[in-house]
Amino acid sequence: HKPVLFQIVDSQGHPLAKVRLAILYSSGNVIEHLKAETGQDGFAAISLIPGGNLVTMRMDGCKDVQRTAGVAPGPGVDGFEFDYVCARK
Repeated sequence: HKPVLFQIVDSQGHPLAKVRLAILYSSGNVIEHLKAETGQDGFAAISLIPGGNLVTMRMDGCKDVQRTAGVAPGPGVDGFEFDYVCARK
């Protein structure tokens, strides 16, 4: 596992709090499903398996949005910034 930092922002680049992240990793024989939530600063930190991870962002009253996060192998911390525009359900 590797430390990964996500920042979730709105369309104007402002941080979004309380965005729930559901992160799925699957390599055929290994499946991992983790959850995190952004703080007031729009950041969430979690340890992930290097490789392709599917990130689903959720907020109450909004449609889910999916993005992929390609976590690089090796040491260090990976970071991703995703924008999330609330489209009403």
